[in-house]
Amino acid sequence: KECIYATTDSTAIPVNAYHDRDLVGTVDHMAPELLDCDNRRMIIPYSYASDVYALAVVVSSTLSMQPPYEGLGGFKVRNIVIQGQRPSMPYCSPQVKKILLQCYSTHPSRRPTANMVLQVLENVDLAKESHFFEQQWG
Repeated sequence: KECIYATTDSTAIPVNAYHDRDLVGTVDHMAPELLDCDNRRMIIPYSYASDVYALAVVVSSTLSMQPPYEGLGGFKVRNIVIQGQRPSMPYCSPQVKKILLQCYSTHPSRRPTANMVLQVLENVDLAKESHFFEQQWG
């Protein structure tokens, strides 16, 4: 596995090195590879791809106006994400749905870049993408 590992001072340490800290982040926004890391040796594979996964959770939550995995505890969220479940897909256009599904890929190398996500979002009317918009004015 090739990964970039984050440190507490925002620098990166080389591939095959070990991050000596606990896993840090909000569980319901964490990519499956972070939740399924080798905790016995404390290898934490933070990467740009794991950030893109988290970005998709934020976009999805914003459009649906619902927190991801509402009512579930961290341990349950960890287990279902590792098993392949993702946050509920909001009401949205096919373009937005497609990019969100790509962001949620189990394989980090198959996720788009943040710039690709931004390009899709810039080309849609986000007000019309919102589930809230559909309920209130649709």
